[in-house]
Amino acid sequence: MDVWVGRQPIFDGDVKVRAYEVLYRSGARGSRHVVGEDRATAETIVHTFIDLGLETITGGRRAFLNFSREMLVGGFAELLPADAVVIEVLEHTGADDAVIEACDRLKRAGYRLALDDYVHGTGSHELLVPMADIIKVDFKRSSVEARLEAVRQLKRPGRVMLAEKVESERQFEWARRNGYEHFQGFFFARPSNVHGEQIPQAKASYIRLLSVLREQTLDLDELAGIIKSDVSLSHTLLRMLNSAGFAWRRRIESVRHALVALGEDATRRWLSLLCLTAIAADRPPELVVQSLTRARFLEALAPGIGLESRQTDLFFMGVVSLLGAILRRPLAAIVPQLGLPEDVEAALLGRGTDMGHALDLARAFENGDWRSVSKLCGSLGASLQTVPGLYIEAAQHATRALGIEDRGDQET
Repeated sequence: MDVWVGRQPIFDGDVKVRAYEVLYRSGARGSRHVVGEDRATAETIVHTFIDLGLETITGGRRAFLNFSREMLVGGFAELLPADAVVIEVLEHTGADDAVIEACDRLKRAGYRLALDDYVHGTGSHELLVPMADIIKVDFKRSSVEARLEAVRQLKRPGRVMLAEKVESERQFEWARRNGYEHFQGFFFARPSNVHGEQIPQAKASYIRLLSVLREQTLDLDELAGIIKSDVSLSHTLLRMLNSAGFAWRRRIESVRHALVALGEDATRRWLSLLCLTAIAADRPPELVVQSLTRARFLEALAPGIGLESRQTDLFFMGVVSLLGAILRRPLAAIVPQLGLPEDVEAALLGRGTDMGHALDLARAFENGDWRSVSKLCGSLGASLQTVPGLYIEAAQHATRALGIEDRGDQET
């Protein structure tokens, strides 16, 4: 099932993204179809924290979430992590006793509150101002005098004045000169949609198995138990190992026998391949070939770039690097489930590390970007004479591995 949310960045005075406002979207294409406020809030929370993942949407920054009166009074905001969200009180929410009590309760629990679409002097939100951490002043509906007066009367240490609905560079520069610290509006960026799909349970179980395979020491009994719980995977593993390509002296009769016969390194490789193939069963086969090519290339590259002790991590980084495309959802929503080392996770999410440069090198080969290949070999200390051969061998291996039962190639 397709799920959507909208998001609009919130910037500081240096035009760096500090947070995102997460917005309700619906329908097959993420439309702004109007529904009740309570439903909009509830669906946005579910899509943000369960279906897509907060990290996917905000990249670790805070999420501003709009709360209707009923959702606020009903205590739903307190289900969310206080250090990851800002509770945004909608402009027409009346400040009655129940709303004031709910906001006070949130403040005592460590939540940050923002007042949405504030217009100074209109009476809206005034009773909630003392509790507000962020005042979002509506530049579309406010006069210049009202904007200035809001800063003069409301700005204080610990409270951020946010200019919203900023639609020109002139408005941005004026707001920055006159005491506003954060900014939001069409001048910077229109809301964009974030789209994803819920991962079917069967595929989620293979993702969990991939995380187990990454562990430095495999518990064969635990692993055998996991595999035996999946009849399809057990059958595929035994059928593969008893094919002509492996030519064992005697037939492999059990899952544990298979794991012992293979050994840890081959177990990681073959089970990773089987998991990846199962996850990508409804996607183009080339995605599996490309993932396995990356994995074998990065593993072979490791000794030449001083990362021989990280071969297992490099291999798994290659295996999972295309899971976003395979599952048709952002990779940032999948990576946290894999239990990867911090530098591997950073590399997959595009942050610069040696691991990241190695992955970039694999991508450069895929794209035929020889200038980047040369540059990355230099930064990694890799031999430009030997690295192309490693990639060719990895690609050949991936092609053979995916046809092992028919081709009779052997690897134990």
